[in-house]
Amino acid sequence: MNILKRLSVKSKLVLLLMVFVTGFTAFGVTSFMLTREMQVNGPVYSEIVAGKDLIADILPPPEYIIESYLVVHQLAKASETTKIRDLENRLEQLQTDFDTRHEFWVDLLPQGELKRKLVETSYRPATDFYDLVEKDPAVRRGDLREANRLVDGQLTTLYDEHRTAIDKVVQLANQQNSNTEKLAGEKILSGTIILLSITLATLLAVSFLGIWITHQIVRPVRALNKVADEVAMGDVNVKIDVDSNDEIGKLAESFRNLVNYLKGLADAATQIAANNLTVQVEPKSDKDALGVAFKTMTHNLSNMIKELTDNATQLVSASTEIASSSEQMARGSSEQTNQTAQVSSAVEEMTASSRHRWRRLPPHRGGRRCGN
Repeated sequence: MNILKRLSVKSKLVLLLMVFVTGFTAFGVTSFMLTREMQVNGPVYSEIVAGKDLIADILPPPEYIIESYLVVHQLAKASETTKIRDLENRLEQLQTDFDTRHEFWVDLLPQGELKRKLVETSYRPATDFYDLVEKDPAVRRGDLREANRLVDGQLTTLYDEHRTAIDKVVQLANQQNSNTEKLAGEKILSGTIILLSITLATLLAVSFLGIWITHQIVRPVRALNKVADEVAMGDVNVKIDVDSNDEIGKLAESFRNLVNYLKGLADAATQIAANNLTVQVEPKSDKDALGVAFKTMTHNLSNMIKELTDNATQLVSASTEIASSSEQMARGSSEQTNQTAQVSSAVEEMTASSRHRWRRLPPHRGGRRCGN
């Protein structure tokens, strides 16, 4: 079984086809050989016919009264009571067998000359033969002279008439058997030809269908395998050229749905990469892990971008306020500088004026002027 598991689908189908063809061929050959063996004039048939011919050559046939004719001759010559009683019993048994087989052939044989010769032409003198023996006591009472006269006279005439009819029946039966065997041989020959033709046609049809079905299975499976490999490498721009209504066609349709699904996610990812966060990804179901993840990702990215935008707006507003405060502070500093300059100028003027006045004052006695 491990060897079979390692085989490809094509190899398995070819193996199945070979097993079927081999088994069917073996069946056909066996049937042909068995038909040849069991056919008319075949080995088994010839053996059965030989056995029947042997019995027919040993035992006298019930429908032919030759043994009854012999028993009547023995009765005509018998003198002992025990011998006569045994022969009478034998004659009665032969008559019973004759009547039984007569009824059998009446029911079995089809209408025709053979049936008429057997159940009518040969039957009438035979029944007259038995009736004459039953009615005339000369044969039974041991009257040799009268018995011999009866046997050599009327009984012999009836036997000869019966024998002539039986010979004709045998001739007709042999001719009919020959025709039947010939017809059977022709039918067997034609049947064998038809059987061989059917066998050959079946083998060809099975081989053709097996190869065609193998191709129909292997080709799309290989195509789907190639597509699966390309998708596994990240290529979603693939084309699935499989069009059928069987299970493989349904599998190909599932592959198309999968590829379209991956294309949709790839397009969504491309738009997200292009800063388009308005793309909408709807999961196929609650079990669509990738779709749910994409939807969650786009939602989180949108929220994050919104938060960043809000923070940037607040930052710009704060920067504007800081810039305005800085400008006001700059203006205040300029005013303070001007005021300081004015104060400094006033101070310098006051200093200069004080120096001028000091120089104009007369020096004190006994000492220098302050400031020198």
